[in-house]
Amino acid sequence: MTNSSFLQDTQEESRTWLEKSPVCTKILDPEFNLHYMSSAGVNALKISDINPYYVTPFPFEFYPNAAREGIIGDLEKAARDKEVVTYERPVVDINGDEVWFHTTIVPMADNSGAIEYLIVISIDINERKQLEEELRKSHALFSQAEQMGKIGHWEWDVADDRLCGCSEQYAAIFEMSIAEAMGADANAASWRKLDTDDAFSKDLADYVHEEDLDRYTQVTEAAYTQKIPWQIEFRIRTQTGKIAHVLELGEPVLDEDGTLIRTFGTMQDITQGKLAEEKLNYQA
Repeated sequence: MTNSSFLQDTQEESRTWLEKSPVCTKILDPEFNLHYMSSAGVNALKISDINPYYVTPFPFEFYPNAAREGIIGDLEKAARDKEVVTYERPVVDINGDEVWFHTTIVPMADNSGAIEYLIVISIDINERKQLEEELRKSHALFSQAEQMGKIGHWEWDVADDRLCGCSEQYAAIFEMSIAEAMGADANAASWRKLDTDDAFSKDLADYVHEEDLDRYTQVTEAAYTQKIPWQIEFRIRTQTGKIAHVLELGEPVLDEDGTLIRTFGTMQDITQGKLAEEKLNYQA
């Protein structure tokens, strides 16, 4: 790399470190003209020769307008307020391909307080963003599969005796939104006691059909005691009072000492199949 006067006073070992670092380092003057870019940045933007870009305004002309406007706004803020500015934003390389960076702009002032130059430090987070996008797509597909199969998942905090997470489809089985399902459980705190068995039984009585309550309690209490998975079909009463048939699969979660701390599982609405089964049995 060819270095400008901004780096001439920098020790040789520091310049060597910058060139070997995977972090993209840029140095700009107060007018945002580029005076230095480390190899990591040059390679990330696929620039064959950085020298023609020195002492020219940053960001480069091959950036799209939206990216340029955002970067210029952050540079102006850092220079104006003399504060460190951090952002995550996609830019494009010289071929027009999108690249994501986590960037920190550090304004450097002289003894009089005037901005002498800006150090722009960027970390390539393209791989992380790609993983996040894949995760988002997977979550969307999973939610769609849950909805089609009328299957929802839930997570229960045993120590606090509360529902600590659930999917949209789980809440829908009870004819609730996620907020309503979580809120309804949170509002039950008024009757919760140190005796979690009492609290748990009260929770069950709120939604498990009274004719299935004893059987459900026996199955789940045995699973809690033996710390084993369980599977059971039973009836629930939804928020509107409708009776639904469900299939629940539960799994215990233990800490390092073997103490039961959480349970998680799925619940599937099997009402339609049960009603069809009952109709066939009646006809038979």
